[in-house]
Amino acid sequence: MQTSPLVRRRRRARSSGAPWRGVLAQGLLAVLGLAVGLATIGGALLFSDVTRGLPTVEGYAERFGSPGSPRLPATRFYDRSGEVLIFEAQSAAAVDRRWIDIEAEDPARLPAFAQATLAFQDPDYWAASGYDWRGALPALLGRPSAPKIADQLVEHTLLPMQDARLSPAVRRLRAAILAADLTRRHSRAEILEWFLNTADYGNLAFGIDAAALTYLGKHAGDLSLSESALLAGIPVHPATNPFEAPVQSRTLRDEVLSAMRRSGFISVDQEVQAKSEPVTLRSPMEPVSGAGADYGRFAWAQLRAQWGGEFSRWGGLTILTAEDHDLQLQTECVAATHLQRLQGADPTTVARSADGSACIAAGLLPALRPSDAGADHNVDGVTAIVMDPRTGHVLSVVGDVQATHPAEAALHPLTYLAAFSRGYGPGTMVLDLPFEETGDGLEGYRGPVSMRSALAAGLEAAGAQTLALAGVENVIRIAGELGFDLPEVAAVGSDGAARRAAISVEQAARAYAVLANEGRGVGEEPLSDDGRATSALSPITILRIEDSAGQPVHSAAPASRALVSAPLAFLVNDVLSDETERRSAYGAPDVLELGRPAAVVLEAGADGRDTWAVGYTRDRVVGVWLGGGAVAAPEGLNRLNGAAPVWHALLQYATREQPPQGWSMPTGVHEVQVCDPSGLLPTQYCPRIVREVFIDGTEPTSYDTLYQPLRVNRETGKLATLFTPIDLVDERVYMIPPVAASAWAQASGIQKPPTEYDTYLAGEPGSAQANITRPGMFETVRGKVTLRGAASMPGFEYYRLQYGLGLNPTRWIQIGSDSRTPVASGTLAVWDTAGLEGLYSVQLVVVHGEGQVVADAVQVAVDNAAPRVRLVLPQPGSVDAIAAGGGLVIEAEVFDEMGVARVDFLVDGKVLGSVSAAPWSLRWTAEPGEHEIRVRALDLAGNQGESQPVRVTVPR
Repeated sequence: MQTSPLVRRRRRARSSGAPWRGVLAQGLLAVLGLAVGLATIGGALLFSDVTRGLPTVEGYAERFGSPGSPRLPATRFYDRSGEVLIFEAQSAAAVDRRWIDIEAEDPARLPAFAQATLAFQDPDYWAASGYDWRGALPALLGRPSAPKIADQLVEHTLLPMQDARLSPAVRRLRAAILAADLTRRHSRAEILEWFLNTADYGNLAFGIDAAALTYLGKHAGDLSLSESALLAGIPVHPATNPFEAPVQSRTLRDEVLSAMRRSGFISVDQEVQAKSEPVTLRSPMEPVSGAGADYGRFAWAQLRAQWGGEFSRWGGLTILTAEDHDLQLQTECVAATHLQRLQGADPTTVARSADGSACIAAGLLPALRPSDAGADHNVDGVTAIVMDPRTGHVLSVVGDVQATHPAEAALHPLTYLAAFSRGYGPGTMVLDLPFEETGDGLEGYRGPVSMRSALAAGLEAAGAQTLALAGVENVIRIAGELGFDLPEVAAVGSDGAARRAAISVEQAARAYAVLANEGRGVGEEPLSDDGRATSALSPITILRIEDSAGQPVHSAAPASRALVSAPLAFLVNDVLSDETERRSAYGAPDVLELGRPAAVVLEAGADGRDTWAVGYTRDRVVGVWLGGGAVAAPEGLNRLNGAAPVWHALLQYATREQPPQGWSMPTGVHEVQVCDPSGLLPTQYCPRIVREVFIDGTEPTSYDTLYQPLRVNRETGKLATLFTPIDLVDERVYMIPPVAASAWAQASGIQKPPTEYDTYLAGEPGSAQANITRPGMFETVRGKVTLRGAASMPGFEYYRLQYGLGLNPTRWIQIGSDSRTPVASGTLAVWDTAGLEGLYSVQLVVVHGEGQVVADAVQVAVDNAAPRVRLVLPQPGSVDAIAAGGGLVIEAEVFDEMGVARVDFLVDGKVLGSVSAAPWSLRWTAEPGEHEIRVRALDLAGNQGESQPVRVTVPR
C-alpha cells in the first residue's frame, strides 16, 4: 500500500519533533527535581534554625513545684552585691496568692474563671490538638493569629530568654514545636492549670488567684461569674485591666460572657444577668517605696522592654542589678528631705534612710533661703536618677524616672549641639530677644550674647534664635540619636519660637551621659518589636539573670557607640561647666558649685509646675525633676531652689571618692582670642576679650564690628568731617548692635551713635562759583564717577581735583591734570575709582587772582566690590533629605564693606523672597523633587554678588 505525501510529512514532523519534546520534558523534570531538592534542603536548614537551642519539655512540671511547696516564686531583684533584696515582681495585694488546682477533665465541671478563659482564648481547647500550627505558619508570612493556650504557656515560661532577639514569627514557630511536645506528654487539665497560674493579668498580678486578690480583694475560688469574665480577658490585653482602663475592661468582660454563651458554658439568661451585675473593685494598693523599690520597678520595666513581656513572666528568676545600695538609700533620703523642707517642714528636717541609717548626703543640701524656710511650696513629687556614663550603669533611682514632664531649657544643649555641628561655635553671637521685637516688654532680655552665655544661662529667647540657625530637622535628628523622641510640632512653634516638649528624667540623663563620656554612648542594645536591635542604647540596670535552678540566663554585654564627635561634645561640656558664665547668670550660689568641674542645665517652667536639674562630671550623671500641681500650682519655685539642691547633694555625694577632673581638649579643637559677644577677632576697641574654643576651620577670620570708633564733634554731637576743627574732634567707641536689636538697645539706654555729619565750615558760604554739586555728600559711588560743579570766578587761573582716604586725609592724589578752562556749571572731571574701596574725600581747589585759593569738598563711599555671599544652610555641596512639605531654613552670610541693599533667595532660578536687613535667612516650604538653591546680594552701589549653588533633594 502506498503512503500519501501528507502522511509522510506528518510522520517526518513527529520524528523530527520527538527529540525536542523529550529534551524539554527531561529539562522540566530536572528543574522540578532541583526545586524539590532545594526546598528539602531549605526546609531542613530552616527547621535546624528554628529548633536550634530549644529546651526539652521533660521535667517541665517540676518548674511549678509540688502541692504543699512554693509554686513558681516571684522574680527577685538584688543590688549589685547580690546581698540586698530590693524588689519582688509581684502585686503587693497578692502576697498570699494560692496555687489553683485544675483536676477536672470535663470542661463543664471547670470553675467559671477557667471556662471563661477557654471560651475567650481557646474555644476548641479540649477538642483540638492544643497547639496551633495553623497560627504559627501564617506568622512566618507576617500575619499571625492569636496564639492558643499551650502556645502562650510555652512562649511565656519555657522558651529561652534569648529568643527575644528572634523575630516574632520564628518565636511563634518554636513555641508551636514545644507546645506539640507538651500536649503529647501532659493532660489538658495540667496545661490549663499551669497557664491559669502563670498568666499575666497586669499590675504584677501573675496567675488568676493573684489577679482576684489584686483587683477584687478575694481569692479565685470566691469569684462570681461576672468577676471571672472580668479577669479572663486580661491576659490577652494586660493593659486593659480594671485599674488602668475601667471602661474598656467592662467592655471586654461582656465580650467574654458572650463567648461563654456561644461555647455553651452559660445560658442567655446567665449572660444577661452577669452583664448587668456591678463589679466592686478594691482600691489599688500603694506601691512599696524605699529601700530600692523604685529601682526595682525601673529594672522590671527595663526587663520587659529588653526581653519582652512574655519572658518577664518567668517565675523564680534571680536578677542582679547595677544598683549601688548605699547610693540608692542616700538618693531616697535626700529627695525626701528636700521635698519635706519645701512642703513647710522645719528647715533642719532630715529624713532617715530606709534601713534606719543616717542620711549623710542630706548634709550636702544647700540651706534654704529665708523666704523658703517654713513655707509650703505645694510640691508633691520628685524623681532622680544617678548613672555612670562610662559603663552605662544606673546606680540609683527615685520615683518614676520614665514619666514625662514638660521641658524646654533642659533640651537647649541639643539645640546648641546641632548648631555647633553646622559650623557655629560657643563664641557665635545670637540675640536674646523675642522674634517679634518691639520696644515694649524687653526688660530682662540681654540682646546680643554669645552662644556660650546663652546656653550657660539658659536664655530661652536666645535658644529659640539658635534653634532657627541650627534647623529644627537637625535638632530632632540629633535628639533621636541620643534617645529622645521629639516630633517637630513639639520642637518649634509656627512663629519659630521653641516649645516645651515632654521628656523623662531617664531620657535626659541617658542623653547627657553621652556628652559626659566625650560623645560615646554605653549601654545595652534594646530590641524593636520585630526582635531586631535598634539604634539607641538602653541604660544598664540588670547585670545578670539566673533561672530558678541558679543557672545563668543572661549577663549584661555593654555596647559602646560614638554618637557625637569628641570635639562637639567638648564644646558643649566646656560651656555647661563654665563657672564664670554661671556666676554671671545666677550670681554665686552654693547650689551650682561642687569644687570640681561639673556641667549642669537648670530649668523652671513659667507655670512653676516643673523644675529640672540635669548635670554631670566625667564620672557621674545626675538628673532630677521636682514639681507638683496635683492639688494646687507650686509657689515660689525657681531654677535654684527646686530640683537644683537635690542635684547638688547627689552629685557631690556620688563623686566623693572620685578625683576632680574635667574634660581635656581633644584633637581638632583649639583656642582663639575673640571679642565678646560678637565672637569675631578683637580690635583695640573691644571692651572684653576672651579666649574661646573652636573646632578647626570654624574660627573667625574677620574683625569685630559690634564696637566701632567714630570721630565726633563734641559741640554738635555730629560725626566730624574734613572741615571740623581738629580741637573739637573726639574719638568715641559705640556699641552698634544689629538692626534687629535696635529697639532693645534704645530700651536698654545704650547710647546711639550719631548718624548726621557735621556741617561746620563745609565749604565757603557764597562760593557758588567754586563747588562740587555731584556726587552728593556721602553718596555711594563706583567705577568711573563724573564730578560736576562750578570752577569759575573773577581772576580765574586754574582748578585742581584731588582725593584722599577717609574723612581727614593726610595724603592727596590728584585727579587728572590742572585745568585752566573755567566751568560755570557742568563736568569738572571723570574720576576712575577702580581699585578703591571705602570712604574718600574729594576736594576741588580753585586758584584765582594773585594766588588766592577757594576750596570745596565732599565725602563719598566708594564701593567697587561685589558683596561676598556664602550659603550657610544648606551647606555647600550637601544633599539634605527633608520631608515634603517640611520647612527648610535657607541662610546666607553676606559681607559688604559699604552696606547691603537687598538679598534675594532663589530656588530653581526663581526668586523665592527677598530680605533687606540681617539676619539673611528665609524659610522655604519644600516641594518634592530636586532643587537648586542660590542667594544673590545687591549692595548700595549696585554691585551684585551670588553664592555657589546647592542642590537639595526632597523625597516624594
